[in-house]
Amino acid sequence: MVVDGCHNACARQLLAEVGIVPDVYLNLETDLHLTKQGPFSSLAFTDEEVQRVAEAIITACHEALNPNEPLRSEDS
Repeated sequence: MVVDGCHNACARQLLAEVGIVPDVYLNLETDLHLTKQGPFSSLAFTDEEVQRVAEAIITACHEALNPNEPLRSEDS
């Protein structure tokens, strides 16, 4: 899984340069509509935003590993 913080998609691009394509990809800006505050500002996010990201990561991983099985509420 690759998680990028903004539309620049730096992590995905760096991996592509060495021939790696992630099975699961999440972009916080384009997928979750979170605005990057600036470089090295990961602590500027609210608890609610962090929870949204965690849930999105759990859901994306579950869907990749179990494509035919819905995510149950107790799984997240």
